[in-house]
Amino acid sequence: HMKMGHIVLLRFNQFDVQKSDCTCQCVCDPGVCLSAEQKCYDGCTTHLDFNPYGGCVPGVDCPWYPSKIGEPHCESSANFAGIHALRETAELCCKQHFRNINLDTCVNGSKADVAAEEAKVAQDLARTQYYYPDMHGKLNCVFNSHYEDWMAGPNQEQFLFENSAQCCGKWYPHRADCPDTSAVTPTQTDYKPYVSEGYFYPHLHGSNCRFGRNYPMWMNLSPKHYLYQTPEDCCTTWYPYEQKCPLTEDDGVQEGYFWVVDEAFYPNWKGNGCSHGNDYPEWMADPTQRDTHLFKTAKECCDLWYHSNSALCQDNIVYTSFGKQVGGPANFNGGTWYPSLNGIRQCIDGTPPGWMLAEGYKDKYVFDSHAECCKAHTCEDIRGIILG
Repeated sequence: HMKMGHIVLLRFNQFDVQKSDCTCQCVCDPGVCLSAEQKCYDGCTTHLDFNPYGGCVPGVDCPWYPSKIGEPHCESSANFAGIHALRETAELCCKQHFRNINLDTCVNGSKADVAAEEAKVAQDLARTQYYYPDMHGKLNCVFNSHYEDWMAGPNQEQFLFENSAQCCGKWYPHRADCPDTSAVTPTQTDYKPYVSEGYFYPHLHGSNCRFGRNYPMWMNLSPKHYLYQTPEDCCTTWYPYEQKCPLTEDDGVQEGYFWVVDEAFYPNWKGNGCSHGNDYPEWMADPTQRDTHLFKTAKECCDLWYHSNSALCQDNIVYTSFGKQVGGPANFNGGTWYPSLNGIRQCIDGTPPGWMLAEGYKDKYVFDSHAECCKAHTCEDIRGIILG
């Protein structure tokens, strides 16, 4: 067994037993359910709509499993339908499935895979928005950057349009409600939004639409066919004759992580943003510092430590493992930061006064990052939090 915070995970064949201060809970791999003897032996016949990992964060508390395409490393995502032998960390997954490969190489490759997937989705979300035919969802023209990659290929002029009239005229001339301006389900839901969002989805066992994050993970394979932003879209598609659609209650919300993990987002003193990993300075985990230095999401870290450039910070997260960078920007060092000394506790990026560059002063006043400068001179925006 392995201790992880106050939770002990005991692994017996295909299931885990989570032991806390007051309860024990058996957790089966998806697709396998508890038998009458409380063992993971039975196929799921009455729990088809339940996903115990709903809302998990890839690379954090989503399970790790061998690469789906045969690469010599593990993967972590919210979609691992039909995959068993799940492990809690990349290290455990690599030890079990890739014993003939150097452990550090496997772990670094595993975490780099998660970072690369997140970077790819973030890149797609940042690309130019167009009107395009949503062929598998709205069956109408929509406007965003969620279009398929192949639509931006050689035949782009057939699928991507700068105005709605061009798109509607070509693809849906018979629709008076073209374009559709309501929210659109993206084509990929494994990594973005970073924490799985709730959707309206067909609750097959209940024969009705339901809202939440515990939808079966195989629905991630074709999110436009099963996951909807509005109850109207779900009900019209799946249960058009159900007068009480959707169900009024949601399917519950997972609070916190599925299991306790030691990785976190934290301010990177030697960079210009936040990092994610398990190699943050030990003092950051101190109960008096943890709330202001270790975070569950990139947004929380960037909003506090780099509030003026939070969006840029979130797009350039550095992923580390045991002191080594395994994902993120190729070069995350750089910049020259120094305290303003103008009566306002703030750090400035640029060329510092000459005296700050003199021997005996440079180490105290000139830094490679805003966070490192603020750590030494306590910027006004975080002063109350750190000293409070």
